[in-house]
Amino acid sequence: MKPAPLLAALVAVTALAAALRLTAPDHGLPCDAEPDIYTVRHVERLREEGLGDRYLAGWKYPLLIGAVTAALPWSADAPAADAPLDEHLHAAGASIRWTRYVSMTLAILAAPLTLLLALRFLGPGGAVLAALFVATSGLHTWMSVQARPHAPAAALVVLAVLASARWIERGRARDALCAGVAAGLSGAALHSGLAGGLAFGAAAVSVLARRRGAAVPSAALAGAIALGFVVWAYGLEPHEPRDWHLRETAHLERVGADDDHVAFGGHLLRSDMFNGRGFLALLGAFRRLDPALGLLAALGLVAALARALRRRTLEGVDRPALTAAAAAAVPFLAVFGLYELTYDRFFLPLYPVFAVLAGATVPSRGAASPGMGAMVRASSKPAARRPERQAASAGSRRAAAGSLCHVVERTTVAYALERRWSATAAAASAAAPARAASSVAARTRASAAAAPGGGSANEGVAASPGGSEPHAARRRAW
Repeated sequence: MKPAPLLAALVAVTALAAALRLTAPDHGLPCDAEPDIYTVRHVERLREEGLGDRYLAGWKYPLLIGAVTAALPWSADAPAADAPLDEHLHAAGASIRWTRYVSMTLAILAAPLTLLLALRFLGPGGAVLAALFVATSGLHTWMSVQARPHAPAAALVVLAVLASARWIERGRARDALCAGVAAGLSGAALHSGLAGGLAFGAAAVSVLARRRGAAVPSAALAGAIALGFVVWAYGLEPHEPRDWHLRETAHLERVGADDDHVAFGGHLLRSDMFNGRGFLALLGAFRRLDPALGLLAALGLVAALARALRRRTLEGVDRPALTAAAAAAVPFLAVFGLYELTYDRFFLPLYPVFAVLAGATVPSRGAASPGMGAMVRASSKPAARRPERQAASAGSRRAAAGSLCHVVERTTVAYALERRWSATAAAASAAAPARAASSVAARTRASAAAAPGGGSANEGVAASPGGSEPHAARRRAW
């Protein structure tokens, strides 16, 4: 995608996401707030005791969103006693309102970041569709307008995946540092944001395997940065648990495990609850809030798997992006899908990946199955290669006839439009040689008519099998 259309698409999806999220930051305040306002308690504590206070670090949620909100210049001072009731109500909900502002602002970034991620996998049409799915997602919008860190963490995970993919591609020290910062921020926002750390780990393994000792210093520094964010945000030093359901496992302290429990960051995981019922929560979220996204993501996944099985190769695939995205998404989906006490909001970091799969149901014009980033690379290639790509596209589609991937692609309107465009282009290409031949014949007759003696071009041909010399020379010249 060229810079101007890319910029326009980024602005459009960002504006749409903002319009859906910034409309009512005061909803329900101050009486009917979010069911869990642990992040708001972080904000109030940090504003009272200073940003260096870490007493509530890791208390249900890590500190990042609360620390950012507490650092902003806003006031929660109570108005005068004789002030109107509206002023008192406004002041009473200040901490929740400003936490929502931070959550909304960071969550909005998920839409343009999804567009950048999707462009590595899809053509422009599919990438824009993926970004629109995130911008208009019911679950993502619902969580974005709350003073909770789930939607911001989803945006930061996408940022970590993009930064990790760039590090794999280029292997430079500054790319390693950017990936470390992005992974640290995503992990410091929420427990599920640690998926960004998985992408960072996959990138580190890939770069170290390729560059070996040369990449060790930068990788070590980036890893230290990411780990520093996590330690700061969760408060991993031991102290007494503050939640009633952790009292019985106080011996696990902040991080630990025994035969039946795993404690981390204010949460307790029970080993007997990994029974697969978490996938039901994901299906329920799709059914209630994002049915179109769930259906198209399933179709896109089936099509991608069928295409991979048919080709049995990753040629043309953007491997850095695939490595980073798969490392973040696959373990995350497995763990949260298997755990019974999983809620729909826990899957928000996977929504950009689901959106990319949904966008894959839109075929790219001129490519039967575009590789990840193929459209980005193809935009810089000469247009003269388009007929070859079209011929390869037609051959690939004929070979795929009857396959599952072909059936899925035929279910999209874009496929029908693409077939019509391909038929028109093929007809125009077939008619071009005939038009060129008729044009050459007309010019030959005109040249012969203008020759001395006014004879026709056919006279010289009839006089001898090879034609007269002047006429033969003219034919060769034409």
